[in-house]
Amino acid sequence: MKKRLVLAALAMTIGVFGAQAEAKPVSPEDVCAALMRPAKNEPVDLAKRQSVIPALGYLPAGADAYVAFANIGQHISRAMSDRMLLDQPVDPAPPELASLESVALSLSEGSTAGLRLLLPMLTATQKLTCIEDWTAKAKPEDAQQMRKLLEQTVSGQLQQATAEFQQQWQMKPIYAVVTLEKGNEKMVEEWSKMIVSIALASHADHAEPLEYGDFRGVKISTPEAQHPALHNFCVMTRHCGTALIVAICAKPEDVQLPDRVEDSALASPRLNACDSALSDLFMVSYGSTEFAKLVNQAQNAVLVRSAEMSRLIFETLGAADASRKAAFDKAAAGVSTLLEQLNAVWGQTQKQECMMLCRLNEKEFSLEYSEDADGKHYEEGQLRFVSQLAEPNNIFYCESTPLSGTTLAVDGNKIIPAILDAGRGYALTLPGEAQKEVEQNLNMLENLAPELSMLGRAFSTVAEGLGHGGAVLVDSAGSLPTLFGGVKGNRVAIPRLAYCGSVTNRANLSQGWDEIMGALGGLAGKIFGSPLLVQALAFPSKKVGDAVSYSLYMPICTEHMIPNVTVSDKSFVVGSSSAYNEKLVSAGTGNKPFRGAVFALKLDPLATTMRGIADAYRSRIPAEEEAVPMSQVEDGEEAAATVASDGNTQLEKVSETLEELATTAELAASVAESVHGIITIDNGRRTLRTIVRLQK
Repeated sequence: MKKRLVLAALAMTIGVFGAQAEAKPVSPEDVCAALMRPAKNEPVDLAKRQSVIPALGYLPAGADAYVAFANIGQHISRAMSDRMLLDQPVDPAPPELASLESVALSLSEGSTAGLRLLLPMLTATQKLTCIEDWTAKAKPEDAQQMRKLLEQTVSGQLQQATAEFQQQWQMKPIYAVVTLEKGNEKMVEEWSKMIVSIALASHADHAEPLEYGDFRGVKISTPEAQHPALHNFCVMTRHCGTALIVAICAKPEDVQLPDRVEDSALASPRLNACDSALSDLFMVSYGSTEFAKLVNQAQNAVLVRSAEMSRLIFETLGAADASRKAAFDKAAAGVSTLLEQLNAVWGQTQKQECMMLCRLNEKEFSLEYSEDADGKHYEEGQLRFVSQLAEPNNIFYCESTPLSGTTLAVDGNKIIPAILDAGRGYALTLPGEAQKEVEQNLNMLENLAPELSMLGRAFSTVAEGLGHGGAVLVDSAGSLPTLFGGVKGNRVAIPRLAYCGSVTNRANLSQGWDEIMGALGGLAGKIFGSPLLVQALAFPSKKVGDAVSYSLYMPICTEHMIPNVTVSDKSFVVGSSSAYNEKLVSAGTGNKPFRGAVFALKLDPLATTMRGIADAYRSRIPAEEEAVPMSQVEDGEEAAATVASDGNTQLEKVSETLEELATTAELAASVAESVHGIITIDNGRRTLRTIVRLQK
């Protein structure tokens, strides 16, 4: 069961990536070619498609969204018998599961309009954790008003959303199709009768049998006063050989199934990409432009509601208390400004239809996903660090050529003032010490704002000296110092992280570095009272071939665990290890032409590294001492005992987190060896492909 969950989580994590399963084992030389190999331009063969995903042949061509699974019985049987997904083999799959051929679900064309009406009803009742946490911390008198306002607002929004849904919603048919292997016609007929019986039994007081053409089903009529929008709907089934078709609709005549496979979803040009993948096809899905936009809106709904609720709280508290009205009005305006900035970003997104193709065989799990590129495009570049894939200690590699396109329509000068106004309004609702603490933090933020802006400009100067593409690399060749859990003679590997960029103007880097140090000095002066503190943390330099390496002076660290920047005329590397950076600055000599992004993750070294860190950390937690009765505790010792107990509790929490990460990594490694992926943009569409190499 654990392995099955891990693979499911892995699939969700890479759900926006995809791959073509015929790719050969990936090496530094062919990592791009293997993943970019185009699908074969095969002629459409409906009979072949129908033999693999016959369920789509029973669905109408027009749809807002659909998902179809192929070879279900084979995958279930394999998963249960050869430990591909489970911790140990189990009994053979039941006949009704083993005989499954394909499954498809479809939303009729126009269904998104109804789902858009449903979204406000769902989000109105969704928990706003940040608002509830705020209410729990607020002064009693403010908390009471906030709770009342929250209840009234949720109730009002739900009533309004429900009323709009009931008035405007028009139910479009929802289809589900299940096909079984030949010889199971009797089983399909029994399933059809069972669905009708269950529908009649579950709505006994409001249901009546229904017949419409080849369909048999149930018409359900609930009291209109309770469910006006769902006053009448039908559940209908039809069995056609080894295919079971289920339709949920408002009226039987709304169901429009194709008379021929040539008129079905199976014949859609969208499925042309599947033709070269039919041998091991697992899943294919489609979402229309309107459906993709709705999904994007749903992802942002909770954040928008939280911001709007915060603004409403400030307005309400200000109206109830004249002495605080001006501050609360500024807070409400600050929240509105922040929301405007978010909407400026989201407003640029013009979603197009999306497609997903998933394959599964004995060697690999692969997935390809295509969607709107949001106005972005990759420029021609080079993969300079792809050779690091061949390094035995490499854990993660990701490299991208420059990404250009629509810039974020955010006004940075408005962000900090808006945060300060909203934060001070928030502070006014808190009691005593909590209010003082928040106000102190806000005053510090305001005091540091000039230096933070200076720091931002300094990083921009540095960025002007770098190419826009770059690479992120992680390996496990570092070792944990004894101070942090390392043991002499027993090396504990730790990840070493580095970002590698190309240098276009080294003078800009020098100027930017001076500006960064000036900004950090100003911050140190305001925070610690001494601008010289940054200078005390010297960055001694040393020559490394044609490069110069700068490390932050930290006596407790080693060359594998120390902030470092290494720069040459061609490469800029910043990361957690001077040894790693100095190695990479001369390793970035590749010149493989490319346009896009590539990534690779090796799960075995990741699991080994995380296990070593978790075990080393656990070994350093003091053993629990035998409890001493409170009657024997001397005066003054109780506080010390409490502090020690709290400290051990924090250590235990960190240890538990590390243990969970290590266990997850080990489970993932037991299922898969590695993950390789690529991202490209062509004709305004972003395509992401990933291959997960399964353990043999």
